[in-house]
Amino acid sequence: DGKIQEHPTETKIKMQVFLDDKTKDVAAYRVPNRTAKTMRNKLIDFGGSRTAITSMTCDRAPELIAAGSSLGIAVFKTTPGRSTSNAKAERANQTCLEWGRHAFLRGGQGINWGGHAIEHALMHRRCQVPENGKSIYELKHGPNVKQPQLYPHMAKVVFKPTKDQQDAPKISGPCWITGWV
Repeated sequence: DGKIQEHPTETKIKMQVFLDDKTKDVAAYRVPNRTAKTMRNKLIDFGGSRTAITSMTCDRAPELIAAGSSLGIAVFKTTPGRSTSNAKAERANQTCLEWGRHAFLRGGQGINWGGHAIEHALMHRRCQVPENGKSIYELKHGPNVKQPQLYPHMAKVVFKPTKDQQDAPKISGPCWITGWV
Protein backbone atom coordinates (compact mmCIF):
# COMPACT_ATOMS: atom_id res chain seq x y z
CA ASP A 1 0.00 0.00 0.00
CA GLY A 2 3.05 2.28 -0.22
CA LYS A 3 3.46 2.83 3.53
CA ILE A 4 6.88 2.58 5.15
CA GLN A 5 7.07 0.05 7.94
CA GLU A 6 9.63 0.39 10.70
CA HIS A 7 11.63 -2.60 11.85
CA PRO A 8 10.35 -3.80 15.26
CA THR A 9 13.84 -4.07 16.79
CA GLU A 10 16.51 -1.44 17.28
CA THR A 11 19.19 -1.71 14.60
CA LYS A 12 21.40 1.18 15.60
CA ILE A 13 23.97 0.95 18.36
CA LYS A 14 24.16 4.17 20.37
CA MET A 15 27.81 4.65 21.31
CA GLN A 16 30.25 7.48 21.93
CA VAL A 17 33.74 6.92 20.49
CA PHE A 18 36.91 8.46 21.92
CA LEU A 19 40.44 8.47 20.49
CA ASP A 20 43.59 9.15 22.49
CA ASP A 21 46.14 10.69 20.11
CA LYS A 22 49.09 9.89 22.35
CA THR A 23 48.50 6.14 22.82
CA LYS A 24 46.23 5.58 19.77
CA ASP A 25 43.66 4.08 22.12
CA VAL A 26 40.11 3.89 20.77
CA ALA A 27 37.27 3.38 23.21
CA ALA A 28 33.55 3.17 22.62
CA TYR A 29 30.92 3.49 25.32
CA ARG A 30 27.23 2.69 25.07
CA VAL A 31 25.21 5.79 25.86
CA PRO A 32 21.48 6.03 26.56
CA ASN A 33 21.39 9.68 25.43
CA ARG A 34 23.68 12.50 24.35
CA THR A 35 23.32 14.88 27.27
CA ALA A 36 26.21 16.89 28.70
CA LYS A 37 26.04 14.85 31.92
CA THR A 38 26.33 11.54 30.05
CA MET A 39 29.23 12.80 27.93
CA ARG A 40 30.97 14.13 31.04
CA ASN A 41 30.75 10.72 32.72
CA LYS A 42 32.04 8.97 29.59
CA LEU A 43 34.97 11.41 29.35
CA ILE A 44 35.88 10.51 32.94
CA ASP A 45 35.51 6.79 32.12
CA PHE A 46 37.86 7.21 29.18
CA GLY A 47 40.45 9.52 30.72
CA GLY A 48 40.52 8.21 34.26
CA SER A 49 40.92 11.04 36.73
CA ARG A 50 39.28 14.36 36.02
CA THR A 51 42.64 16.02 35.35
CA ALA A 52 43.96 13.34 32.96
CA ILE A 53 42.55 14.97 29.80
CA THR A 54 43.89 18.47 29.15
CA SER A 55 42.52 19.12 25.66
CA MET A 56 40.08 17.60 23.22
CA THR A 57 38.86 18.11 19.70
CA CYS A 58 35.18 17.66 18.89
CA ASP A 59 32.71 18.32 16.11
CA ARG A 60 31.02 21.31 17.77
CA ALA A 61 28.44 19.08 19.48
CA PRO A 62 27.03 21.24 22.30
CA GLU A 63 26.92 18.34 24.79
CA LEU A 64 30.64 17.56 24.23
CA ILE A 65 31.60 21.21 24.53
CA ALA A 66 29.63 21.53 27.78
CA ALA A 67 31.09 18.29 29.16
CA GLY A 68 34.65 19.36 28.33
CA SER A 69 34.15 22.81 29.82
CA SER A 70 32.72 21.40 33.05
CA LEU A 71 35.86 19.25 33.46
CA GLY A 72 38.26 22.11 32.70
CA ILE A 73 39.31 20.62 29.34
CA ALA A 74 40.39 22.96 26.55
CA VAL A 75 37.93 22.22 23.73
CA PHE A 76 39.06 22.73 20.13
CA LYS A 77 36.15 22.81 17.69
CA THR A 78 36.60 21.40 14.20
CA THR A 79 35.09 22.79 11.04
CA PRO A 80 32.15 20.64 9.94
CA GLY A 81 32.59 19.02 6.53
CA ARG A 82 36.38 19.36 6.45
CA SER A 83 38.16 16.04 5.97
CA THR A 84 41.31 17.37 7.66
CA SER A 85 39.57 17.50 11.01
CA ASN A 86 37.18 14.63 10.41
CA ALA A 87 39.62 11.91 9.27
CA LYS A 88 40.78 10.86 12.75
CA ALA A 89 37.22 10.56 14.02
CA GLU A 90 36.13 8.51 11.02
CA ARG A 91 39.19 6.25 11.38
CA ALA A 92 38.34 5.68 15.08
CA ASN A 93 34.75 4.79 14.12
CA GLN A 94 36.07 2.39 11.48
CA THR A 95 38.37 0.73 14.05
CA CYS A 96 35.36 0.16 16.32
CA LEU A 97 33.43 -1.47 13.51
CA GLU A 98 36.33 -3.62 12.30
CA TRP A 99 37.18 -5.00 15.72
CA GLY A 100 33.59 -5.21 16.93
CA ARG A 101 32.32 -6.99 13.81
CA HIS A 102 34.71 -9.88 14.39
CA ALA A 103 33.69 -10.28 18.06
CA PHE A 104 30.02 -9.88 17.17
CA LEU A 105 30.09 -12.61 14.52
CA ARG A 106 31.98 -15.01 16.80
CA GLY A 107 29.52 -14.39 19.66
CA GLY A 108 26.48 -15.35 17.58
CA GLN A 109 24.03 -13.11 19.44
CA GLY A 110 21.51 -10.54 18.22
CA ILE A 111 22.21 -6.91 17.32
CA ASN A 112 21.44 -5.77 20.87
CA TRP A 113 24.80 -7.36 21.87
CA GLY A 114 26.66 -5.27 19.25
CA GLY A 115 27.73 -2.55 21.68
CA HIS A 116 29.05 -5.11 24.13
CA ALA A 117 30.96 -6.83 21.30
CA ILE A 118 32.62 -3.53 20.29
CA GLU A 119 33.63 -2.68 23.88
CA HIS A 120 34.99 -6.18 24.40
CA ALA A 121 36.94 -6.24 21.12
CA LEU A 122 38.48 -2.84 21.80
CA MET A 123 39.72 -4.09 25.19
CA HIS A 124 41.40 -7.01 23.37
CA ARG A 125 42.96 -4.48 20.98
CA ARG A 126 44.14 -2.41 23.94
CA CYS A 127 45.87 -5.40 25.56
CA GLN A 128 47.62 -6.74 22.44
CA VAL A 129 51.38 -6.27 22.54
CA PRO A 130 52.70 -5.16 19.13
CA GLU A 131 56.01 -6.44 17.76
CA ASN A 132 57.76 -3.13 18.31
CA GLY A 133 56.95 -2.33 21.92
CA LYS A 134 54.28 -1.83 24.53
CA SER A 135 50.55 -2.42 24.48
CA ILE A 136 48.12 0.49 24.59
CA TYR A 137 47.05 -0.74 28.04
CA GLU A 138 50.64 -0.52 29.31
CA LEU A 139 51.12 2.93 27.77
CA LYS A 140 47.98 4.22 29.53
CA HIS A 141 48.36 2.53 32.91
CA GLY A 142 52.12 2.06 33.28
CA PRO A 143 54.40 -0.99 33.23
CA ASN A 144 53.65 -2.10 36.81
CA VAL A 145 49.91 -2.60 36.29
CA LYS A 146 48.75 -6.15 35.59
CA GLN A 147 46.72 -6.51 32.40
CA PRO A 148 43.27 -8.07 32.76
CA GLN A 149 42.70 -11.69 31.81
CA LEU A 150 40.45 -11.64 28.77
CA TYR A 151 38.14 -14.31 27.38
CA PRO A 152 36.61 -14.51 23.91
CA HIS A 153 33.39 -12.56 23.45
CA MET A 154 30.34 -14.49 24.69
CA ALA A 155 32.49 -17.22 26.27
CA LYS A 156 30.67 -19.22 28.90
CA VAL A 157 32.55 -19.02 32.17
CA VAL A 158 31.85 -21.68 34.80
CA PHE A 159 33.19 -21.46 38.34
CA LYS A 160 32.47 -23.09 41.66
CA PRO A 161 30.79 -20.71 44.12
CA THR A 162 32.24 -19.93 47.52
CA LYS A 163 30.65 -21.29 50.69
CA ASP A 164 28.86 -17.95 51.23
CA GLN A 165 27.23 -18.22 47.79
CA GLN A 166 25.87 -21.74 48.33
CA ASP A 167 22.28 -21.53 49.49
CA ALA A 168 21.06 -24.89 48.18
CA PRO A 169 20.18 -27.76 50.48
CA LYS A 170 22.69 -30.62 50.71
CA ILE A 171 20.41 -32.99 48.80
CA SER A 172 20.46 -30.85 45.65
CA GLY A 173 22.98 -31.38 42.89
CA PRO A 174 26.26 -29.51 42.64
CA CYS A 175 25.76 -25.79 42.30
CA TRP A 176 27.81 -24.18 39.53
CA ILE A 177 27.49 -20.56 38.59
CA THR A 178 27.73 -19.66 34.93
CA GLY A 179 27.91 -16.32 33.24
CA TRP A 180 28.60 -14.74 29.89
CA VAL A 181 31.60 -12.56 29.23
